[in-house]
Amino acid sequence: ASLHAAAASVAAVASAAQAAKESPSNILQSTAQSNAPHTKPQKLVTWLAESEINIEDIINCTQEIISIYEVWEQYNEKTCKEQIARFVKARGLDK
Repeated sequence: ASLHAAAASVAAVASAAQAAKESPSNILQSTAQSNAPHTKPQKLVTWLAESEINIEDIINCTQEIISIYEVWEQYNEKTCKEQIARFVKARGLDK
């Protein structure tokens, strides 16, 4: 659940950046410079802005991680072994 929440936060920054026609890094920097109370999310935004991390790369990496989790949820070792055995047998590689 926390992975999806983090991905949603990253996606929200990217969406705000697209809507404002600014880079996500600029959005983070302007948010970090505001005088808002320093809550945990605010501290994360400040850290991201000050570290000059390329947020577009973070968004891409987060999406890749979510994609692999989706594949893992569908993975079944027994089915995989059966399919490999059928492939090997069909091609006569089992002899």
